[in-house]
Amino acid sequence: MRVLLLNHNPVGYGTYWRVFYLAKHASELGLDITMVCASDEDLDTSIKKKQIAKNFEIITLPRFKYGKYMSGQEIRLLLSIWQTLTFNYDIVHAFTVAQPQIGFPALLAKYLRGKRLIVDWDDAWHEGFALYHRFPVRNILSFSELYVPKHADMVTVSSEFLHNKAESIGVDPKRIVRIPNGCNSTEIVPLDKHECRKALNLGRGPFLLSMGHTYADTMDSLLEAFKKVLRSNPATKLILLSRIVLDDSLRKKIDELGSSVILPGEVPLDKFNLYLCAADIFLLPMRDSNIEKARFPIRFGDYLCAGRPVVSNAVGEVKRIIEKDKCGIACAVDDVEGMADSVIKLLQSEAESAKMGMRGREIAEKDLLWQNIAKRLVDVYTNT
Repeated sequence: MRVLLLNHNPVGYGTYWRVFYLAKHASELGLDITMVCASDEDLDTSIKKKQIAKNFEIITLPRFKYGKYMSGQEIRLLLSIWQTLTFNYDIVHAFTVAQPQIGFPALLAKYLRGKRLIVDWDDAWHEGFALYHRFPVRNILSFSELYVPKHADMVTVSSEFLHNKAESIGVDPKRIVRIPNGCNSTEIVPLDKHECRKALNLGRGPFLLSMGHTYADTMDSLLEAFKKVLRSNPATKLILLSRIVLDDSLRKKIDELGSSVILPGEVPLDKFNLYLCAADIFLLPMRDSNIEKARFPIRFGDYLCAGRPVVSNAVGEVKRIIEKDKCGIACAVDDVEGMADSVIKLLQSEAESAKMGMRGREIAEKDLLWQNIAKRLVDVYTNT
């Protein structure tokens, strides 16, 4: 079976990782997978092909960034139309159909070529990300997200919130399948925190860690919670991992904390594992918004892999998993004091912290293992 996966993200960002891991492990089960996404360069006019494995190829499309949210989507739309009309495949699986360069080619694949169409829904654009855009882009994104899934043979969703959303627009519940984000627990493994700190020259700690590319809505509360932790334990360090985008105001607040905040940037996988396991506790700040309720952050899965507890003012899937599996502490939304107190409590109770981390690792090795989730997706492909 040949499957074409369409993704609007640049390599290494956002939903790219959801598509990548599903594709990788589905290909290991014998499917022939072609994944299409955008280049991660700000100026790249070429179409590139990369063979990831025997049955798994990634094609990256041109990208030239000329605005905050504009990066050549019009060109990628035309190229994706050409791909869906000419490539040899049996199923098209379209991720983030709110983006016209994904949604429109997906519809053409179904209605002009008679291909089976599966729509994936893992973020909230209508009454979510679309609100960050002006007219008419906001309206186009919202319309596309609510229109395209109605035409799909199956809809895969990452959360209960999006399952309910799909039903609310008229998608038959029998055509909705929950495919959560997973855990890369074969490559991210628990390591001794003291050895990791030694390898990274971090010192004694304790260490908190949070990661993500943007913190526009949650950094203030994260830093306020960290300040309270510092008052309780001045030796505590906060590691902000990944290539982070910060405005001048947030940069100033971080600078005021001096050496208490560590910014390693984006690091290769081997160092990534070291940084995760150097931490005592992971922080996952969230807001009570449609965006947060809909998503299942990939980084949450990475945290579970490393075997450390997660403290989050959680909503949606993160809240459900933390409370159900007791792999951390879920605080009330916007409760900065509660987040800080939870961190302080866990720093003072290594035994409880270790138990939570072990429970998180167990989830990562079983229910949320990417290989197991990919098997469920292959069943969807086979039965559609």
